[in-house]
Amino acid sequence: MIESRNEVKIRLAQAEDKEAVLAFCEHTWEDREDYIHRVWGKWLADENGKIFVAVMDSQPVAMIRLVLMSEREAWWEGLRVDPRYRKRGLVKVLEASVERYLAEANVSISRSAVLANNALMNDIMVRRDRQKVGCYFDYVAPSINSSSGQLKKLEISDFDSLSKLITIYPHDEREVCLYINRGAKWQELTAQQLTQRLKSGQVWGLKQNDCCQSMAIQSYLEGSNKTLWIGFATGDNESLPTLLHELRQLAYCMGYQTVSGMFPQNSFILDSLARAGYQKVESEELWLYEW
Repeated sequence: MIESRNEVKIRLAQAEDKEAVLAFCEHTWEDREDYIHRVWGKWLADENGKIFVAVMDSQPVAMIRLVLMSEREAWWEGLRVDPRYRKRGLVKVLEASVERYLAEANVSISRSAVLANNALMNDIMVRRDRQKVGCYFDYVAPSINSSSGQLKKLEISDFDSLSKLITIYPHDEREVCLYINRGAKWQELTAQQLTQRLKSGQVWGLKQNDCCQSMAIQSYLEGSNKTLWIGFATGDNESLPTLLHELRQLAYCMGYQTVSGMFPQNSFILDSLARAGYQKVESEELWLYEW
């Protein structure tokens, strides 16, 4: 796949692009380290993802990654532009190529997350008329060496009870229930997704009289193996704080140092996190966009 517009060529990333891409990614932020160098190899090898690069003067000077989350959902991430080539319209050219690719694949829903303090990217999202559909905070708690034995790995037989639980205690106020899949990517929690997570042993919960009172879906980060990552959690007022506390015990048993997740700005969930001993990571507020 190669597209040209004037002196800019858009193509899919190649292994030999690594040095040039990582060189300009070193200058993404002044106050923090970029993460692209930790995930480049995984991204390039991922069959569900594609890295688009803009080439000028025979060198990659910008990139963006696209991941197909389902037949109709895509996730955008990793937009980077070499500081020497900024303000040349490269973002628009990259985005146009991605949009054409998605149109050909009949993918109708796109999502992306932007740090709340990234004024430049949030301004771009607004100018593109992309809808802000959520505000999420990173919460973390240390693992603890104790166990009450209440937490259970849920099975396919729990599907109906879980479906009812999700309906009664929604994760947020939207009609579409979203959860965070691998590498901090949001997608719809469909019946198919819930079934897959149950079959893979990634759903944990508390039950009473064979009814699920609270549940959590385990996910993972692409650049870390020290944290038990939670992609979704919900439950009733009494059970959810207990579940979140039990996850700290599970993290210890699984060899993780901490348990963490991105949680919506929802007073019920945030209160449950506080009761379970979780702390907010102040610099990690994310705004979720959909278009």
